[in-house]
Amino acid sequence: MKLKTLLHLLSGVIFFSAAGGMASSKSQAARAELEQRQIAFDPDRFVHAAAAGDDELIKLFLHAGMNPNATNKVGYTALMWSAGQGRVSVMQTLVAGGARVDARARDGTTELMSAAGQGQIKAAELLLAKGAEVNTRSADGSSALILAAAENRPEMIDFLLAKGAEVEAHDQNGCTALFYSAGNVKEEDANGHTVPAVKTLLAHGAKADPKSNDGSTPLMAAAKKGELEVIQILLAHGAALNAHDQNGKTPLMYAAEEKADPGIIRLLAAKGAEINAQDGAGETALMMACKRKRPGAAIALLTAGAKPDVQTQAGQTALMIATEYGNEGIVDALLKSGANLKLRTREGQLASDIARAQHQDSLVDRLQPK
Repeated sequence: MKLKTLLHLLSGVIFFSAAGGMASSKSQAARAELEQRQIAFDPDRFVHAAAAGDDELIKLFLHAGMNPNATNKVGYTALMWSAGQGRVSVMQTLVAGGARVDARARDGTTELMSAAGQGQIKAAELLLAKGAEVNTRSADGSSALILAAAENRPEMIDFLLAKGAEVEAHDQNGCTALFYSAGNVKEEDANGHTVPAVKTLLAHGAKADPKSNDGSTPLMAAAKKGELEVIQILLAHGAALNAHDQNGKTPLMYAAEEKADPGIIRLLAAKGAEINAQDGAGETALMMACKRKRPGAAIALLTAGAKPDVQTQAGQTALMIATEYGNEGIVDALLKSGANLKLRTREGQLASDIARAQHQDSLVDRLQPK
């Protein structure tokens, strides 16, 4: 081997050895600083720093040799948590340091899903620009769009749809984003807060009447929650007023048995809801309303033409159900509507027998057949 060639090879060995030594020295210095600051060099602390937006600390962790894709105890990466908090600067540092934009937590959650659920549009923009897939699904079938809808993030919904999110994507229950927006699942009570999201989804071509695995529809979800304006919007877009789920329940029944205001009962009735339809067990909307403490829904149904003497497969009537639940106001309304006191269940019970068994003493005399 020529002397010139040998010297060239030796200089290369010296260079790489020096570079390795420099890298090792830098890593050791970073570790030493973490120890001096009493910061544990572990994935949990690393992910926590990312969520807190501590860019300087994240850089120190990376210099110390932390795997940018390390996960905390619950299976989330630093990029996932920083995306959910909208820590764009930290996200840029992590991506530059080798963090994957398509990593998955144990439940299949991605960085984009974290950003979508929290409405962090800037974070979502960065992730998509770096190659994140907009229609990836989690273990339960949720997409970023579905999570944005469930958390009522209308701006994020609009952003994701503009980026190619599948508006009809559904989760393992067969529910699309529209189901979650229509039912306002984030809020305890009806308040109309999801109207913008519903309008956005429909404007982007969402079907107003998809069916979930149990046969329910977005209209049923809205009726169950009592979202009046959402119901009006869905009906205007062709939602089936008298659709049945797998148990035979209609939107009117969902409204009657849950939280819907009597005004929703009147609206559905005026639009042509089948007032006396029966579900698989033979219950009507009126019977379901008889289980509610307040009589408004039951009275609205009676005014709309509900028949008080329809019987279930077990022979129960609305009057018997109202009696069983001790709803005297509804019992009175049913009696005024001409409810038959002589009808019996399959076991032979009268409404008065049920009142007696339930110790509803104030009702026994009123329900005694004449």
